[in-house]
Amino acid sequence: MLRCIAPRHLEGSRRHFFTFLSNDSASSAQTYSLSRNLPYSVSHVYSVISDVDSYCKFVPYCVGSTVIGRDSRTNQPIRATLRVGWQKFEESFESELQCEEPHTVIAQSYKHSLFKLLYTRWRISPLANPGCTKVVIDLKFAFSNPIYNTVSASFAPTVTKIMIEAFEKRIAEMHKHVQCEQRTEIESNRRW
Repeated sequence: MLRCIAPRHLEGSRRHFFTFLSNDSASSAQTYSLSRNLPYSVSHVYSVISDVDSYCKFVPYCVGSTVIGRDSRTNQPIRATLRVGWQKFEESFESELQCEEPHTVIAQSYKHSLFKLLYTRWRISPLANPGCTKVVIDLKFAFSNPIYNTVSASFAPTVTKIMIEAFEKRIAEMHKHVQCEQRTEIESNRRW
């Protein structure tokens, strides 16, 4: 049997062959922030972002979204379950939500083995131009597996961009729907 014996001055110190497997990088969270100026009202933007039940209809990789708790005073969602999937992989997790109409939606994941941390904050604010809104998504996450942390660094910015574009598209679709309903009401009032 062969044994390697470290010199006394190196005892207690350990260097990882793969630096991304060190505890420091495993515990460090990745953060991304992305903003858009949208030609829609704050209330339209907020209504789409806070409608967690509908995420499975438009958010890429989201295959299920269910609000499982609501605030008894405001009826805003306070807890939700999301299922995300890609090819043969699927994960479910619960999030606590904090919705402050019409300016903030925060989701903090818990009960999840894949992530040590998963935090999303949407900030919604009016712009000087009437009917226009600035929306900012802040994403902070850390995988439980340090290899996933390293690999995700290469695609996380792209995924963040895809997410905000999906919300932007949904807001545009829902805004057209509202405009069509309003136009129908005006047209029907003209007939009388």
